[in-house]
Amino acid sequence: MDSISNIGVAGLAVMGENLVLNMENKGLNVSVYNRTISKVDHFLEQGDIVIDGGNSHYRDTERRVLQLEEKGLRFFGAGVSGGEEAALKGPSIMVGGFFPAWNEVEPILVPISARTEDAATAAAG
Repeated sequence: MDSISNIGVAGLAVMGENLVLNMENKGLNVSVYNRTISKVDHFLEQGDIVIDGGNSHYRDTERRVLQLEEKGLRFFGAGVSGGEEAALKGPSIMVGGFFPAWNEVEPILVPISARTEDAATAAAG
């Protein structure tokens, strides 16, 4: 198993834990964290993408994009909805933020997201 993570998840309550399990089921290597933000600050590097999985108002996302850009970080809002079962099997994910980061975020978020019957049929075949 590769020791490099594709993504890290901070917060392992019901939604966070099930998102991690969903990601691992899709073959992603996930690092987890469940403590205060001050400890995380030490590990954020220039160019890193911070993904907010909460359901923030889009204006908050726009503000955070600018704030983190000043620090050399890229911010991506990805509100996750659907509850515990959806987090595990395929949540609705509403994205926004630093659009150039989408190419790096897409291979992580799309496989774990909910699918309509049409999309599932098209992906299968």
